Parts: sequence; C-alpha cells; structure tokens
Amino acid sequence: MHKAIRGLGLAFLLGAVVFVLADPAAAQGKQSIAVMKFTVSAGSGYNYWHSASWDLGSGMAEMTTTALVEAGKFKVLERQQIEGVLGEQNLGDSGRVDPATAAKIGKILGAQFLLYGTVDEFEYSAAGEGGGVRIGGIRLRGGEAKAHIGMDVRVVNAVTGEIVFSTRSTADASRGGFKVGYSGSDFGADMGTFQKTPLGEATRQAIMNAIGKLPGQFAVEAPPPVSWSGQLLVAEGGTLVIKAGTKDGLRVGDVLTVYRPKTVTAGGQTLVVGEDRIGKIRLTSVGESASSAEVIEGSGFKTGDTVKTGGGGAA
Repeated sequence: MHKAIRGLGLAFLLGAVVFVLADPAAAQGKQSIAVMKFTVSAGSGYNYWHSASWDLGSGMAEMTTTALVEAGKFKVLERQQIEGVLGEQNLGDSGRVDPATAAKIGKILGAQFLLYGTVDEFEYSAAGEGGGVRIGGIRLRGGEAKAHIGMDVRVVNAVTGEIVFSTRSTADASRGGFKVGYSGSDFGADMGTFQKTPLGEATRQAIMNAIGKLPGQFAVEAPPPVSWSGQLLVAEGGTLVIKAGTKDGLRVGDVLTVYRPKTVTAGGQTLVVGEDRIGKIRLTSVGESASSAEVIEGSGFKTGDTVKTGGGGAA
C-alpha cells in the first residue's frame, strides 16, 4: 500500500510538469511568466513540514504553475526548465525579490515576468480519535481536521525588477471523519496524498484565489530607443560585425540602418558632405562588446560603413 501511495505521488508530480503551451499558436500575444519557488516563513507550518521529504516551496510553485496554465492568461514556463536553467547558472530558485536578480533571471529564462509567493500562515488542527488506518508514515483517523493557509503573491517585471502586482490570499478547509498525523520523513513523501487533505485543499484554494485576481496582462512600457552609431566591419567569409553589444544597449533582433559616407574632394582634401542609406541589418548574436548581423535589405556592405539605430525601424 505504501508503494502504491508513493506511486500516486510520483504520477501527480509528473502530471504537474507543465510545458510552456501545448499549442504554440495559442501563445501568440501572451506575456510570458515564470513561477519561482515559494518561500515558507510560517513558524508552525515550517515545523510541520520540516521533516517532509519533498520541498513545500517547490510543490507550491508546481501547483501555481498548473493553476496559471489552466487560467490561460499567460505563456507559462515549465518548472523543470526553470530549475534546470537556474541550476546551471548557479542562481538559486528562491522566493527573494531582488530587482537585480529578477532582471538577470528573467533575461536567462526569457520571461517577461516572475511570480513569487511567500507563505506566512500555515496552520493545521485535528480533533477526535475514532477508528482509522495507517498508510506508510501517514495516519488517517476519524474526527475533524481543519486547515488554514495565508500567502502573499507578487509578480515582478523581469526587466525593471518593479513589482507590478501584489495580492494577499487566504483559505480554510475542513472535513469531518478525517485526521492526518505524521511520523518522521515519510510525511510529505507523497504530494498526491497532501493534495487530498484539508491542508492541501486549502493550499490549492488560496492559489486559485490569487491567480484569479491576476489581470489578463500587465502594462509594459516600451524601453527607450537606443541612441547609438558605430562602424561596420566585414569579417572573413562575409560575416557582418559591429564593435558594440549589450553594454551599449543592443539586443538580438535589433534592426540597424547602414549608411555610407558621401564625400567630395576639394582643395586637395576629402570632405564628408553627407551619407547615403544603403540598407538594413538585423542583429543575430549579441555579446557584451561585439555583435554579428544578417542582411535584411540592401547589398555591397563594406568595412567602414556607418550603422545606426533607428532610420526606418524594423523590417
């Protein structure tokens, strides 16, 4: 029976792994959001789950991810992808809201917004004994179980680090003829069993309440246009390169206009009297101090041509 319960928990965890969207077309126009691991600061709640063999903060992030996908308002990043990417970058998937860290995480994940949650009320009480049955480390007995949970949910702009949404959510649940006890690290080994308890029901309801308050999208101010100009270099093989990158405010996908100085010779001097617009390029790879580009308009680009932001916008 113990193995069966553990199997159900594994099935739930696997089922909770949510991909960005099953239908790519449905994601068009939706803002992207990533759910960070919840922080559990409730005193009694923390002690209650201290010996659990699954992480409550990660479990609540999984539940929130599922609720977000069901709501259909956003393009939601997969939790396993988030944990894997942040692990590779040595960034903790924590609930701390730090503008600099949020901006870095958002850039790495490709998310416009990050959702953080903090649980500060986590209570469970049960009364009555009665008959019952023990399943693994979990004791189910007769009586009445009551649960309460309270959490704060915040959504952060992953570019600016600004908190764009915040809400308080609480929920209660109770059930007669039910009681949950625990022993050692076996308690919480099965997330599926937790979901079926009053405490699990209250947790899900609080999450659903918070997600229900989210707007369909968040207002996002367009970043100011980058005022920049530089010199085009043509590398071996015809690759177009410019000596500028992220430190200059450039990003992959930016479209730059290419100009060639117009000169005249007078009095033995070569004078620049203007410039001719000869085409456009799009940045395909952007490093800190250098970028490469592809041609989207024009031809005959040469080393020494001038590249500028603006000049006609995107193709």
